[in-house]
Amino acid sequence: MKSRNFNISGTILLLLIIFGMPSCKKWLDVQPSTRLDRAELFKKEEGYRDALAGVYGNLTTPALYGREMTYGTLDVLAGYYNPASVGSTLYYSFYNNFPYKRDNASRSDECVAVVDSMWIGMYNQVANLNSILDYIDGSKSIFSGDNYAVLKGETIGLRAFLHLDLLRLYGSSAQVGLASKSIPFVDTLSSLVSRLLTVEEASNRIINELQTALVLLENDPVRTGATPSPILASSVATAALAPYHNRRYHFNYYAVKAALARAYLWKGDKANALRYAKELIAEQASRFPWVLDANLTAINTAGAANKDRTFTTEHIFALNVRGLANDVPFYLSSAGAATPGNLLVTTNTVRNKIYENSTVDPRNQYLFTTYNSSFFTTKLYQDDATSTWFKYQVPVIRISEMYYIAAECEAGVSEGLNWLNVVRQARKLSPLTADAINTPATLMAEIQKEYQKEFIGEGQLWYFYKRLNYSVLPYSPRFTNIAWYVFDMPDNEYIYGGR
Repeated sequence: MKSRNFNISGTILLLLIIFGMPSCKKWLDVQPSTRLDRAELFKKEEGYRDALAGVYGNLTTPALYGREMTYGTLDVLAGYYNPASVGSTLYYSFYNNFPYKRDNASRSDECVAVVDSMWIGMYNQVANLNSILDYIDGSKSIFSGDNYAVLKGETIGLRAFLHLDLLRLYGSSAQVGLASKSIPFVDTLSSLVSRLLTVEEASNRIINELQTALVLLENDPVRTGATPSPILASSVATAALAPYHNRRYHFNYYAVKAALARAYLWKGDKANALRYAKELIAEQASRFPWVLDANLTAINTAGAANKDRTFTTEHIFALNVRGLANDVPFYLSSAGAATPGNLLVTTNTVRNKIYENSTVDPRNQYLFTTYNSSFFTTKLYQDDATSTWFKYQVPVIRISEMYYIAAECEAGVSEGLNWLNVVRQARKLSPLTADAINTPATLMAEIQKEYQKEFIGEGQLWYFYKRLNYSVLPYSPRFTNIAWYVFDMPDNEYIYGGR
């Protein structure tokens, strides 16, 4: 999917939530030096397509899902890596002290800036989505077929999803307290300050928006199998793939269901989390088949076109991050050796503990390369010879997570173990036995292990630890305070927003 750089007018400065936005009503930036009147842009359905493409493109920046919210900051905090710190002043090497909290004596301006950029970047894209929704109902007559409903559902769903990740970053887990203040839910372009919602209020609002999106997306081509119009998806890379597959790069019908499973689980509503997880599992074989063995063995074959490092067939929602080819080597290869504080190395000890010394698990067998006495994950490596379909993809939601959610939410241990074993067997591991896994505690211990194996490079393990309020992190020995799970809002939220 070709991305374009759309941004709400630069007059918004930093925080769209708290600053006045008179220019937002009129202008949308297409490029830094060019502005289009929004009314002009949204005269054609192509304008809505392009505006959404711009949002997706902006989400792939290094400050967001292009690095910090996937293989960067969140994975560093989860303990996957041991960033070298000798002679370094680069921020990854500072994270051992969790220095992004306002009251931390080791507070680092560099780390605070990274956390601030997540908040600012995410709410900027929320504003862009609100800009689309400001106009779309008045433009209904310009859309053909189901394009209006699908685009509107996609926009509402993506806005809810961004708020969900903001809640998971800047709010407390439900175990800490549903009544604690968390984030604002911003659904309009306004100069008014949006109030902070409690975790429960924010969760309910997110869930309601996702439910609205789900109804609108009933005729999403990824669900019906129809060939999407050019307004809904770009053309596929190869003739071997059905055209609807490129809807995975969009916040599609199944992505909404997966987000509902996540949101309900975050709220602590296991019954509904299980419901949506199982609805997706029911379509796994036809919509999200397990990665092909041939596309794994190809990873070690020079010049092979079918290297599927991220297990693309399993993606429910992914982003097309074109910057990976330039960015990843600086952090996950010897090319970054001149700046050791940015080298995200996994020690031999941590790798062996995570994968339990398995020689058959493809995640361990194919997705690491040696560096001195340690390793780099190669999950996000880019190879010029690789087919476009397998390149640039950063998974945001994958089908295996739905099995893990089902395993955790089933009322019975044996039922939960069955779901967990499905993924284990797909990863060439022996199923766990009911004799060994016969209590909720032993099952949760195994679910934790599978999260650790599955999500390196994707940022999800940090959320798992936070949701369950772990006081000890297996590979982050300096984590000593559960308050560190909650990121601080930028200072300007307090200075200008009266938080």
